[in-house]
Amino acid sequence: MSEARKQNESVFTWAAPPLKFGDGAIDEIGLELAARDLTSCLILTVVPPRSWRVPYAASRVRAAFS
Repeated sequence: MSEARKQNESVFTWAAPPLKFGDGAIDEIGLELAARDLTSCLILTVVPPRSWRVPYAASRVRAAFS
């Protein structure tokens, strides 16, 4: 490796909570919030047009930590 290339290298560290995928993943958000002593979070999801489960589950998580 050339000296010029070595000087341009950098390190990127990703320190984040685990990503959750699949049915029931939103139900585990409350556990993640409690484990990190957080009072709010941002939930990003793709909701099928006829699915009301995600907003309902998110409101339950919010109520549990209000």
